[in-house]
Amino acid sequence: MIDLTTSVTLVTFALNIILGVFVLFNNFKKPLNLTFSLFAFVTAIWAFSNFLFKIIPIVFIIKTQYAIGSLVAPLALIWVNFLKDSKINIYKFIIIILITIFLFLAPFINNLIVKDLKFISDGNYILDIGLFFNYYGALI
Repeated sequence: MIDLTTSVTLVTFALNIILGVFVLFNNFKKPLNLTFSLFAFVTAIWAFSNFLFKIIPIVFIIKTQYAIGSLVAPLALIWVNFLKDSKINIYKFIIIILITIFLFLAPFINNLIVKDLKFISDGNYILDIGLFFNYYGALI
């Protein structure tokens, strides 16, 4: 069933793809454009995973949403760094990447972030959270 929130996620997906392609083709050699396009594409995939959950509500998709969502903020941080400077501090970059890798992989480790998804009624669910869910949320 396509409702307003489902429609909004599809529009968000499409607009992020269009924006990412536009910026990338404008000047794909500039790190600023590359990082922004990557940010837009990851945001588009995240929006699409939200749409996919409406169609196929399974635990794996919820875990995927958390994993992809964990990429959005670090990519924005790297992009903003290129807005203010033409290069990035390698030490900051390594720290961001290491934390991002952990945050991306953590949802897929069984019961660490998300345990289960229980259907209640008409598209409503209860998420059974894992032991580290609150810490994960604070890090993101």
